[in-house]
Amino acid sequence: MKSNFDIFHPTYFDDYFLKYLNEKPFVLTIHDLTHEIFSKKFDKYNDHNLLNNRRLLIDKTSKIIAISENTKKKYFRYLLNR
Repeated sequence: MKSNFDIFHPTYFDDYFLKYLNEKPFVLTIHDLTHEIFSKKFDKYNDHNLLNNRRLLIDKTSKIIAISENTKKKYFRYLLNR
């Protein structure tokens, strides 16, 4: 990955890019919290990896975009309860 960019916006919750950022900011979009709210309905292995990656990226991101007010409210409730 070349580093001739100002900001990075990943499209999935994979942390592959963190080692390439070199302190550059990235923005994360939260579409929903389906995996957190209905975690018992998902495959344990895949869900665990997705949730761990999402938590890691949420902790490291510069800014978060929520696609709706409802998602934003659910996201903040989730953060307070984890």
